[in-house]
Amino acid sequence: KTGANGVIFISGDRHTAEINCLDEGAPYPLYDITSSSLNRPTTVFRNEIGRHRVGRMYPHENFGMIHIDWTEADPTIRMQVCAIDGKVVMQQRVPLSRLRTTP
Repeated sequence: KTGANGVIFISGDRHTAEINCLDEGAPYPLYDITSSSLNRPTTVFRNEIGRHRVGRMYPHENFGMIHIDWTEADPTIRMQVCAIDGKVVMQQRVPLSRLRTTP
């Protein structure tokens, strides 16, 4: 209703990580990055079916990062899930222009 552009959802408390993208019925692709848990990963891992998931779920200790490169003409957003040691285990790169409603 607000017409907001560039929206990315961030969530947690699932004790697993994933990146989802809803690209039907929305004015532009809507990304959701879920990261958790930093201290207590899931003990019962099931790779749940998720039709909007980009890649696989990550059940180990993790944290999320969002980087925006404002130096580019079309800034690039990197949504990441990192393992406890800082290694990137999931990443989705999106140019900011993709997260805008087209008139």
